[in-house]
Amino acid sequence: MEKMRNKNIDLIKSIASFFVILVHFFLNTGFYNLKTINNIVTVSFIIKNIAVVCVPLFLLVTGYLMNEKKVSKKYNFNILIFILTYLSISLLCLFIRKYFLGENASIRNLAVGIFTFETNKYAWYVNMYLGLYLLIPFLNIIIEKIKENKNLFIFIIVILTFLTAFPKGLTYWSLLYPINYYFIGAYVKNYNVNTYKLKYIIVIVTVSIIEIIISKKIGHNASFFNNYGMILILIKSISVFFLLNSIKLKRNISFLEKISKHTLSIYLISYIVDIIVYKYFNSTFLKTFNLSASDIREENILEFLST
Repeated sequence: MEKMRNKNIDLIKSIASFFVILVHFFLNTGFYNLKTINNIVTVSFIIKNIAVVCVPLFLLVTGYLMNEKKVSKKYNFNILIFILTYLSISLLCLFIRKYFLGENASIRNLAVGIFTFETNKYAWYVNMYLGLYLLIPFLNIIIEKIKENKNLFIFIIVILTFLTAFPKGLTYWSLLYPINYYFIGAYVKNYNVNTYKLKYIIVIVTVSIIEIIISKKIGHNASFFNNYGMILILIKSISVFFLLNSIKLKRNISFLEKISKHTLSIYLISYIVDIIVYKYFNSTFLKTFNLSASDIREENILEFLST
């Protein structure tokens, strides 16, 4: 008997996919080069900082869905499918970069880049997720041992948060944030955490206000706002996850299920789309202001945003 799909997880993964595209819009259109903060930039900053929960949402979903997985033939087969999906899209990316966009890079360098996760610039996520996937059966052994002790489960999450949710200068272990999100997702699944939707909204709004205040002091593009493990992003990501997971969906929405099943492909293909679309988008934008491709100046971007 087929296990019933979780419609809310389909919703979360679909929204996370949209947020990925939104984050990459800011990445590819010069937003990270801006230093001045005005009302338009502040609104863009808020939108970008909501969208930045995309990767944490995927990691929370992973912990929510996979916290009982064990090493098996099916588990090994799934990782093979994951790798083959990555390789096939990377080969397509190689072909487009070399023969459609006419890049000077050699076939050899682009081919090597597939295995160093550089031919597709968004493939850092594949690199990270492969490591997490290999660890999941062993993380689940820990979860199985501690899930009867809620306080111990919380204590481990607190330790992981302390190690990963603060700037690198304070802790050496910040890159372990995927494991923290995994444990939090597993905790939510095992203890069925639920509160009022209004609380999630209040937390999200409060964190956004705090981020705006901090950005006035340290700048809106500081790593504090772009590192997926940072404490404010962590709090916001959990709140968005709870909010979306608490929505009462009365029926299946077929397109959400289709998106949910193909999020990896959508994510990797989005790089191919981006290198084509933003090449022309930015060249048109630059031409409008009579700029060279290497001279995206802040004042021109602000003028463009104001139109």
